[in-house]
Amino acid sequence: MKRLNLLFLVSCMILGCHNNQNESSSETSSSNESDIIDSTTSAPNEMDTDLSQVGSSDFKSLFIESVGDTLPSSMVDKLSMTKTKILKGDVNELIENTPLKEEKCPSPKQINQLRDGTMLKYFKFNKNNSAGAKAFGFGGEIGKKELLIVHEFARYGSFPCDGKNEKYGIGLRCLIHIKSIKSKVNLDKLSTIAANVELGNIAASYALISLGFPMQGEDLANGTQPTGEYNIENYVKLTATFSKMMGQLNDDNKMIIAPISMNYYTP
Repeated sequence: MKRLNLLFLVSCMILGCHNNQNESSSETSSSNESDIIDSTTSAPNEMDTDLSQVGSSDFKSLFIESVGDTLPSSMVDKLSMTKTKILKGDVNELIENTPLKEEKCPSPKQINQLRDGTMLKYFKFNKNNSAGAKAFGFGGEIGKKELLIVHEFARYGSFPCDGKNEKYGIGLRCLIHIKSIKSKVNLDKLSTIAANVELGNIAASYALISLGFPMQGEDLANGTQPTGEYNIENYVKLTATFSKMMGQLNDDNKMIIAPISMNYYTP
């Protein structure tokens, strides 16, 4: 009962970010076992937000708004009444145990050298385009009834290398591996993914990776773990961690960085 009360309170906190009652009518939460989602029929997509001109005080709301992230009232009601059944994912296969490839050309050492842009991106991969997920450090397999979501905040710049410009950057990346999809559910928002884990409709695990800078324990929001189950509690903690890092990786931060290749960010 205490866990359900906590879920209800956390859900209400998320809903409070956007009091959009119209969204509840578009939420699909069927429990019909014959209506299982097939990830191969779901076209991969990406969403992004350019944060270059945004002050750090606005980062938290932009993080949520960038993926239309709200928890509809219908989902809040369902979470408050249902027994939670958590299906575990496998976080061990998320990250390849190989070091990032070293670039031959000199890369910048200070954050203020990264002048091209600051982006928050959201990529979705299924079985059909799983090869593309390897560029983001995913070393596992994406099955027929599975999805991989890459949620990334990055700051990057262009630098000459062998007669052409190469993009290097730093940032924060969260890989979310969705498995055991039991019914037709809406997986377009991070908050509803977490809610459906709580409802037992899916299993989802995450891995959090810093890109090109050493993330310290104090950089994480209180209680955030590098890997775990993508439930509502961890969704809220990860949101806070993203917001915190987005405010810290600015020109005033004098840490030494080791940017990685980010040529997938087009102008």
